[in-house]
Amino acid sequence: MTTQIRERAKSIQVNLADHALAESAPRLHEGADGGHTWRGIYPTHDAAEVLVEGSRDGADWTVLFDGSGTGEDRPHALIVLDEPHPLRFIRVTARALPFGGAFAVSGLRLFGHGEGSAPPPVAADAVRLDALTARLTWNAAAGAHGYNIRYGASPDKLYRSWLVYDRTHLDVPSLNADQETWFAVDSFNQNGVTLGQPALLRGGV
Repeated sequence: MTTQIRERAKSIQVNLADHALAESAPRLHEGADGGHTWRGIYPTHDAAEVLVEGSRDGADWTVLFDGSGTGEDRPHALIVLDEPHPLRFIRVTARALPFGGAFAVSGLRLFGHGEGSAPPPVAADAVRLDALTARLTWNAAAGAHGYNIRYGASPDKLYRSWLVYDRTHLDVPSLNADQETWFAVDSFNQNGVTLGQPALLRGGV
């Protein structure tokens, strides 16, 4: 399986699926009954081993992880790389699977940063509409994919948050009445996060 991205990868997670596994697994008379499913319990089976490679051009490939012959069963492997790798393509190859079953990937996640710059910071204006509701507005940040709104009782305790995409305004209907509230809006994209400066909610408490 090959997929296309554009990142400086720091870690990769590969999730394998039990696709049609019952067709290749030996039949058992004992197992676990989950109420709507029955699952066999196997004391031993072949390990799930994969080869993960990366490339910038789809022609020259670098081995990022090789589980071949290790005997380590890693159907949901999180692979932490020794150093960031600039990549555009990821290729996953099955080396061994339980009971020689079908190769199926349910999830492939890449963690890292892009090769560009994080978006510029934004400054939010926050006005109280009523005892429990605030209205936030901010200017769009060039290159931002979205914004994370953080808020709380003081500038250093913004423990609550709200994530939005493709917008520059938000009504927050979950304030504490009769309490000062501070807001900060962080801009982000594939290259990083730029923290916004906290601002005090206007309009009294």
